Amino acid sequence: MKSSGLASQDSGRASRVLWFAPCLASYLLLVLKFNFLTDDAFISFRYSRNFAEGLGLRYNVGVDPPVEGFSNFLWVMWLSLFEWVQLDVTFWSRISSAACGVLLVWRLFEFVRLHLGGGLFPAAAATLFLGTLPPMAAWSTSGLETMPFALLFFLAFESLLGDCERPRIARAAAALVAIVLIRTDGPYWVCLIATAGLISSLALRSRSLARATAVACAIAAAAFCGYLAFRYAYFGDIVSNSARAKVAFSVLSFQRGVNYDLIFLLTYLSAPLVVLLSVPLLWSHRALRCVQAAVILAGAFAYGILVGGDFFCMGRFLVPALPFLAILFALVVERWEERWQRRRAPVALLLVTAIALSLLPGYDLHLAPEALRERFHFRWRVKEHRSEHQQWEFQRRN
Repeated sequence: MKSSGLASQDSGRASRVLWFAPCLASYLLLVLKFNFLTDDAFISFRYSRNFAEGLGLRYNVGVDPPVEGFSNFLWVMWLSLFEWVQLDVTFWSRISSAACGVLLVWRLFEFVRLHLGGGLFPAAAATLFLGTLPPMAAWSTSGLETMPFALLFFLAFESLLGDCERPRIARAAAALVAIVLIRTDGPYWVCLIATAGLISSLALRSRSLARATAVACAIAAAAFCGYLAFRYAYFGDIVSNSARAKVAFSVLSFQRGVNYDLIFLLTYLSAPLVVLLSVPLLWSHRALRCVQAAVILAGAFAYGILVGGDFFCMGRFLVPALPFLAILFALVVERWEERWQRRRAPVALLLVTAIALSLLPGYDLHLAPEALRERFHFRWRVKEHRSEHQQWEFQRRN
């Protein structure tokens, strides 16, 4: 009996590997295609180098008080380790980020398999969908903290809401603490997790989930307050200089943010397709999972509007929400499997269509007319309209 159980475990592990391997290979091929290093990363590199050399968190040595010109404290600390042992930070920053991307696609695969109950095919479909989204691949390198942040955000969600009956408070709190330290806007994303947790606890009438959400978020809030105290003591301000310089709430800023979101949706048409196909799920037994993912997606697009978008390519601010778009896709695939039962053609057509709509813009091929996309031009410092692929090429050359 024991050997039979071990054989069953080995068979199950082998099946998971066989389903996951092509998804991982597709993702890594796209990462290689979009491998680049953005010029903004060199701000973090300079701070990490000075810190590793014992000069403190300074961009320019000898300036007092020093200026917090970065927006990714924990990432700078991580990069300083490579500087300290004299490794090429331009290389290892990208390796670190890509490794986080690999872990993220694996955790999505396991999340769908374990917590959505649809089996290996929906898990692989969702993972393949996520891995073939060009923004996911492009921001798996760049030298910035985008992918580590996306991984931490998903780990926080998975730990708290993966199993709503048994939330892992310590793991969720650790991820949320890292979130508020790795990016200046971390508290906003903690609020999204808190909102999803509150809605889930009310829907399930679960006091334990509400308590777990409150405890994990309170620990993150305490960590953020500690960092604010450090920021004021060290830099003489409670707002980072990068946030003060880049974020200005105004009608024009909101308009640019709306255009930012619309360009993303018009470029990667798989995103609105999946959202539209997931609407009927709100009246099914999958409603809570659908709402959880929708809260994160809506919050991410709202954030894009609030901060006025981002000059960088391929919707960088929306990348942490892409795994939740993939969760919606997994739910849609499960529903279609149930609806069509043994007929694979409709489900296969759905998968191929969604992936094609994602991949085409990665080769600068678009179904939405350029005249339409030009109407929502949001990079106002650049007169001519650039597609997201053209903007990536500009950043890569720059």
